[in-house]
Amino acid sequence: MLKRDNSGVTCNCTHLTSFAVLMLLHDYETWALTLITQIGLSISILCLVLAIITFCFCRSIRGTRNTIHTHLCISLLFGNCIFLFGITAVWNQVLCRIIAALLHALYLCSFCWMALEGLELYRMLVTVFNTHLKKTYLLAVGYGTPAVIIIISAATYHQGYGTKKYCWLSLENGFIWAFMGPVCVIILVNCGIFVLTVWKLADKMSSLSPEQGKLKRIRTLTVTSLAQLCILGSCWVFGFFMFSSATPFFVYAFTILNTLQGLQIFCLHCLMHKKVRAEYKMWLCALAHFKAPVYSEFSNTSNTQTHSKW
Repeated sequence: MLKRDNSGVTCNCTHLTSFAVLMLLHDYETWALTLITQIGLSISILCLVLAIITFCFCRSIRGTRNTIHTHLCISLLFGNCIFLFGITAVWNQVLCRIIAALLHALYLCSFCWMALEGLELYRMLVTVFNTHLKKTYLLAVGYGTPAVIIIISAATYHQGYGTKKYCWLSLENGFIWAFMGPVCVIILVNCGIFVLTVWKLADKMSSLSPEQGKLKRIRTLTVTSLAQLCILGSCWVFGFFMFSSATPFFVYAFTILNTLQGLQIFCLHCLMHKKVRAEYKMWLCALAHFKAPVYSEFSNTSNTQTHSKW
């Protein structure tokens, strides 16, 4: 309530929108979910910026996976920023439809890059030949596939972009499945690749380090698997359980886990990576002495030879 007098009461209402709206098939909004969304996305945006800087300037991790991680972070970064600042821009119908289409495209792009991450993991651990996916093909799949889906969706039912409550896909005529359908396919494929990857990884760990304690191997494998599971987008599976108003647990789990996906990526591919930590240490030392970091030619040569042998 803003004011109250003899002529009546003047009120101001702030609409609540959480990250769960991306896959909700009904209305379920609370102040707590909105707060979790705002805090989680803010943390993720900061972590994604740091991750992109790391992937672009860290020399020791350059390669196909680094390209995939960079574009995954870019897609999530722009998607999260637009969601955080534009999901409730319903006062302008044209702007709202543009925002909805951009969100649709960016989150589909992020899932395509997650699928390419799964494919690269499969190639690294299962295939025998040391082949590399060309960057042109990666960009074509990562950005071309969402573009095709957006064009088909807009041509079929362009009114589905933007609703009266938020700038996202409409539930009318099942238009929301233009997003949930591809997401479901990618999650199923990545889950299959994940199971195969864990199986192969367990075999390699037992054969390469038989002297390592069994408990330590299990702990390392579990931590790595859970972290990689989040990166492959499997946490989004909680969205498919939000099919009734009696599932607040899945709504909160979906919102918390997926708003913090940027933090998960930064921790797994930056903070937990030994070579990246070494680069961070080098950068911090250089900043402390106000000079450019000095790279060792011997270590670079050694890394190149090790990579070629692998």
